[in-house]
Amino acid sequence: MSRGVAIVLAAGESRRMGVPKPLLEVRGQSFLGRLASEFQAAGWEVCAVVGCQAARVRAAHPDIQCVENAAWSQGQFSSVCVGLRWALDAGATRVLVHPVDVPNVLGTTATAVGQAVTGAVDAAVPVHDGVRGHPLVLSASAAARVLAMGAAHLEAALGALRVVEVAVTDPGVGQEADTPEDYWRLFGAAPRPLSPGANLK
Repeated sequence: MSRGVAIVLAAGESRRMGVPKPLLEVRGQSFLGRLASEFQAAGWEVCAVVGCQAARVRAAHPDIQCVENAAWSQGQFSSVCVGLRWALDAGATRVLVHPVDVPNVLGTTATAVGQAVTGAVDAAVPVHDGVRGHPLVLSASAAARVLAMGAAHLEAALGALRVVEVAVTDPGVGQEADTPEDYWRLFGAAPRPLSPGANLK
């Protein structure tokens, strides 16, 4: 039986943004809440990898499964590995990996990319207007190989896999909100966390 697990990488310090990215507001939801909603609606089980400000992120999203990366300061790939291990232990047959600071991606994109991971295909990524974006979807066997490689970063691991590109019409796959300037460009306002008591999920 196929089981897709979506891992949202939400462990970083958000130093340049100045506000924890999982808590940033986008159209009445938090970044993490919006992504979880999109992926769940598309049939993915969601788990967020948290680290810096883990307690605050967990408290704001009580309905989202979270796993903590105690080594979050070692970089995003450490969170990728934590997420892949959790997903494989949970029995995933496909694993979606997505950074929380790319908040506008659609669930339909996750579906399209996930459907491309079949047979000899190890992994798939979306492409919009000729540019690769997020999320990445891996087969379970490919996820296990990534963990076994001991690679220094995800790009190095992917170089040993068969990765296909899936053309999509979703511009959100490349809309990264890494800085206050990025947030302003995407949402027309200064970055701000969703107010307490709002619909974070």
